[in-house]
Amino acid sequence: MPLETDAILNNRYRIVEILGQGGMGSIYRAIDENLGVEVAVKENFFTTEDYARQFRREATILAGLRHPNLPRVTDHFVIEGQGQYLVMDYIAGEDLRQRMDRLGTLPEEEVVKIGAAICDALSYLSACSPPVVHRDIKPGNVKIDPQGQ
Repeated sequence: MPLETDAILNNRYRIVEILGQGGMGSIYRAIDENLGVEVAVKENFFTTEDYARQFRREATILAGLRHPNLPRVTDHFVIEGQGQYLVMDYIAGEDLRQRMDRLGTLPEEEVVKIGAAICDALSYLSACSPPVVHRDIKPGNVKIDPQGQ
């Protein structure tokens, strides 16, 4: 069940709106009340020990990544009986799926620019030690900010 607007998570993150929802969880736009900045909070409903261990490992790996085309992970936590949460930079704008639905066929130069940015991020991930595999590249997971980046 999605979190309510204005719900406070971990005594720090105030939910502003739900951005998306799937079978494993939801993603929200929130305000970090300590720092006064917008963040994205990814919720995973599964809290078994195996899922929690995998989640902690993923959060630790993601928190160490630094690339301009990847959101920075800043926090993670578990709320027993509710879910696991990953906090990352909020990227304003639309995702590639929304953009394609809105515009139809994208101009070739924009497709090349977006493709190059994705390839740059994937190249960075593959050069990490150990290499990081994204496993969920799709238009809905590619954000385009208001400047078209």
